[in-house]
Amino acid sequence: MNFFWREEPATEQESKLLALLFKAHEESSFRNNVSSVVLQQVAGGSGSYTNGVAAAILSLGGVHAPLEDIHEVLTDGEVPAGIVPGWGNSFIKGVPDSAWAEVDAQIAAMAPNLALRISSITDALHARGKLVFPNPGCYTAAVAIILGIPKQIAAYLFISARLSPWTYLAMNQLVPQLQLQT
Repeated sequence: MNFFWREEPATEQESKLLALLFKAHEESSFRNNVSSVVLQQVAGGSGSYTNGVAAAILSLGGVHAPLEDIHEVLTDGEVPAGIVPGWGNSFIKGVPDSAWAEVDAQIAAMAPNLALRISSITDALHARGKLVFPNPGCYTAAVAIILGIPKQIAAYLFISARLSPWTYLAMNQLVPQLQLQT
């Protein structure tokens, strides 16, 4: 596999990491997260797949998957005060998200220093009384770092990993409308 952002082809471990990332994103896509809900509402309301996908992409950043901010947290020396982007999960509370366990383990195997950074931020948050764990955004930004993706396009991983499940979700909104028109 070749990557467009670098000259070296993917290693076997990098290909495995990417496959695990896509698998975890697929599972996460079927939760009622912001991008999946927005996609379904806009696709269903507008009758347009592309409008739904565009809306899902436009929901990224800020609170939902601020990948550039998370990239900075993972590569900067200081743990920010307050809310730390990339930690906390609306669906899994008080424990690590099991959908991301294999990604976490592969990151640890490939980039022990990055895994240590993730762990130390988690520990610092716990010491502050915040029982939060890395979320899909954290893992996506970590994979971007490992693969050498510039932070400005780290969202590429999130979008490409979710495009297939988003398409399935949009199809379920659009097919009943299409059947009524025939």
